[in-house]
Amino acid sequence: MKNDYDLSRIGEMVFESIEPVDLWAQSEKPSYMLTPAELAGMPESPGKQIERLRVRLAGYFAEKFDCNYSTLQIECDLKPDTFQKVLRFRNGRNVTYPFLAKFCVGAGLTVEEAEELFLLMGHQLTEKNMSDYILMCVLSKHDDIMEYDADMRAQGLKGILSDDGKNDVDE
Repeated sequence: MKNDYDLSRIGEMVFESIEPVDLWAQSEKPSYMLTPAELAGMPESPGKQIERLRVRLAGYFAEKFDCNYSTLQIECDLKPDTFQKVLRFRNGRNVTYPFLAKFCVGAGLTVEEAEELFLLMGHQLTEKNMSDYILMCVLSKHDDIMEYDADMRAQGLKGILSDDGKNDVDE
C-alpha cells in the first residue's frame, strides 16, 4: 500500500514528537552464554540486527554508489572515513539517526527500504514524529540532501547537513 506523504499537510497534522529520535545502535559482545536450546525461538539479538544493518548499508553503497566514496560524500553529506567506521563490525562507530537518514536520502532509497534499515536500528519510522514524516516525504519525492535540509529548516528543526561532520555520527 502506497502512502501519500505531503509536506503541505504538515501544518494540519498533530505529532507526538518533533525532533529525530535520539538513538544509536552498536554491536556489543554478550557477557553471558546460552545453550542452543535456549536460543531456539528467541528473537534476534540487537547485535545481530546491527550486523544485518551494516551488511545492508554496504550492499546499498555498492548498488547505489558503485563503491565510490566521493559520490557518497556529495550525495549523502557523509565523510568517507565515517562511513567506513560505521561499516566495521568491531571498533566501528555507532549508527545514528542523522547518519542513517542522510544515507537513505542520498542513496535515493524508497520509504520501504528506509523503514527496513531503521527497523534494524531499532526504530520504526512513524507519521507521529515530525522528523520521521519529513524524511518519508523527502524519500517519496526522491528529493536530494539539500532539499531534505531545507525541508527540516523550513519546519523549524535543525538542518541535517554537517557543520564539520557533527551530524555524521554520535556527538
